[in-house]
Amino acid sequence: MKHKIHIIWGTEAVRNIEKPKKGYTQKTYTFSTEKELNCFLEGVDEANGWLEYFAYENKKEWQEYLKFELSDGENNEK
Repeated sequence: MKHKIHIIWGTEAVRNIEKPKKGYTQKTYTFSTEKELNCFLEGVDEANGWLEYFAYENKKEWQEYLKFELSDGENNEK
């Protein structure tokens, strides 16, 4: 049995200030198991309120990303 959830993303769409747009602010997600669905929803809940994210496996990746971002996108080694 597939497990499906529909999500409206964004304050304006959630509050119906703007009409939700299918495939953009209105999306449907399908999962094979209820556990996968619940894990996804836990991640959505954890991310609520943040505008962007950066996933990394070690601190060096994060530091390299920051160095790149703080240099206005130019990869200048200092």
